[in-house]
Amino acid sequence: MNCINAYWENFSKKRFSPNFSFRNNYFLAKIGEYLFLCEKIVEYPELGGYCTSPNLFNKKTGQPDPFGILSQSIFGPLNSYRCACGSLKNKTLDGGQICPKCHVMCADNSLRLTTFGKIKLVAPVFKPTRKNEIIKLIGKTHKQILDPKQSDSNAALTKYMTVSPDKSEIRIVSSADSCPSDMVLIPFRISGIFSLIFILKFLDDVLKVPCVKPVFENKCIIDEIDVLPPDVRPVFKDPFKPDTLRFEEVNKFYVSLLNSNKRNKLFYPTLMEEHRAWCYELGDKLHNKDFEDMNVNTIEYDQMSAFYQVYVDNIYNWCFEHIRGKEGIVRSTILSRTLEFSGRTVVTVDPSVKPYQLKVPREMLFTLWFPYFLHYLTTKNIMQYDECISKVVSKKYSEIREDEEVFGHFLDFLKWFSTSEEARKIDA
Repeated sequence: MNCINAYWENFSKKRFSPNFSFRNNYFLAKIGEYLFLCEKIVEYPELGGYCTSPNLFNKKTGQPDPFGILSQSIFGPLNSYRCACGSLKNKTLDGGQICPKCHVMCADNSLRLTTFGKIKLVAPVFKPTRKNEIIKLIGKTHKQILDPKQSDSNAALTKYMTVSPDKSEIRIVSSADSCPSDMVLIPFRISGIFSLIFILKFLDDVLKVPCVKPVFENKCIIDEIDVLPPDVRPVFKDPFKPDTLRFEEVNKFYVSLLNSNKRNKLFYPTLMEEHRAWCYELGDKLHNKDFEDMNVNTIEYDQMSAFYQVYVDNIYNWCFEHIRGKEGIVRSTILSRTLEFSGRTVVTVDPSVKPYQLKVPREMLFTLWFPYFLHYLTTKNIMQYDECISKVVSKKYSEIREDEEVFGHFLDFLKWFSTSEEARKIDA
């Protein structure tokens, strides 16, 4: 590339010389055309890579967009052992290779059922399955900050984070004036999801607060989301209306995320610069013991994170609805398929197993045989059983189970019941 730029500079200097011929002009035009094409070269995603385009299909070819959520280069080929352009189509010779033209792997199309993609988010969000850990950290009274539907009302909040001097505890206060005397105020206003994530990152990266570290170790905050395999969320064209697409609702949420990335991608460099500047300024304030508010306006970024949070929550809710319940994937397709109208597995015991080889919880054993045990105690006219009967009658059932002496007699009863002919008559 440097060599071509050197040619470009040399020919641009000779352009106005009197000895510059038409042949040189033609050569210069070709180099300029090549430089223009070099700027258009784009790196294709790899298998399991990042989706960047909100388009499902290419309008000209009708094939899945190579950068979209149905991409063959990300999720695998539509046809087994055939790339998108048809250059690789031999299972024996081309199997496992990536086509240099369309960048699609020549492999089995079952990859589209098992391969996940990714979407990089411009603004970070909370992982929906880990929100309880965040609520436990900040307190239930402030859980409205995590709700993206209340982003407008959160913009008017004046909440601040406080840290204990020994960094063993963090607490959110409703205003700077209500900060306890035994806590240190972080002079950065929390007005939404983004500002709360920034404060948590600052506590972990700069102040090294131990109680915040598990939030990032357990990935409670994410800046990318996995894309389900295409065969799990099918998209197809209506045979009666070719211009109409039929698809699962989760595809709509993925497209919304990619459209948001397309709108907000210009904010990302500014966001990173401001993030670093805020960290330096906030660190200087704490070092100089200056607890006045930084007066940073993060409402725009809070709104952006709220939009992303809504779409991410919808994606997780869609997955939960298709997994849990009687109509979910697990209970409808995996468990107890041999029994109709059954949603649970059936455990059977080997008839050849002897009674002493089985283990039963003490509570269950005592509950099942309690009536027989009472009958056994009343029929035995032995002195040692009189005390046991009085305990059974006077004590509560929960106390009887914990009495080792009573349970010892219960074990004697089980031995008698399994060997005595009299016991068989009782059972009959």
